[in-house]
Amino acid sequence: LIRFFVFTPAEEAAPARSRPELGPPRVLARFTDPQNSPAVVTRKYDQGTVVMFYTSAHTRWTDWPQDTPPGIFTVPVHDLVRYAARRQKERFTALVDEPIVCELSPALLDAPASLRLPSYPATPMVPLRPERDETRNVLRFARTAEAGVYALSFDAPGGASPARQVLFARNGDPAEGNLEPGGREEITAAFGSDEFVYRHHEAGGQAGIVQTEAQKEYWIYLLTAAIALLAVETYLGQRFGHYAA
Repeated sequence: LIRFFVFTPAEEAAPARSRPELGPPRVLARFTDPQNSPAVVTRKYDQGTVVMFYTSAHTRWTDWPQDTPPGIFTVPVHDLVRYAARRQKERFTALVDEPIVCELSPALLDAPASLRLPSYPATPMVPLRPERDETRNVLRFARTAEAGVYALSFDAPGGASPARQVLFARNGDPAEGNLEPGGREEITAAFGSDEFVYRHHEAGGQAGIVQTEAQKEYWIYLLTAAIALLAVETYLGQRFGHYAA
């Protein structure tokens, strides 16, 4: 429980976008006031991340910096510093099939590294070796076809517990879950060809019907064959059947 002794409500306005490539701010924590005001907000900027705290670190405002119980303040603040110092090009969170690239510091250059896939333990851990990428040493893993969390562990000397662990996330493409009907242009781009018949219907609750080839009905032939089989069976029964008197 964190107590705030003084609270000044802030009006949360619509997020402004200074550049098209910058996304809106992310609210990491909110206050429990009736307006559910933001408490910690982050936003990508240039090669890093800006973190904004909507409170003071002085104990006259809150008892959070007192770090009681131990770790309630230092642990999240240290994690936020590490998060804000990361480069965007490392892509800790991305779509499946996007490679994992982790820049190595000099302290971790010789540390044995292994990657745990989301399907672990069904699939074994993958050892990784550093390689040179322009002016930096990196670990690279390109086979990220599985969605989920990839855990990169650096072993400590002497076989002790991992000295460091870096987590990467690979998510499915949100476009795959888009159930909005596509038009002719979208379907042509998806098929890679315009050799199909496209019919658009507004009535009947159907937005569009796509046929890749001419359709043909076969039920009439099956029904005719079934009737003919019944007729032949009746004739053969009457012609060759024997009944006891």
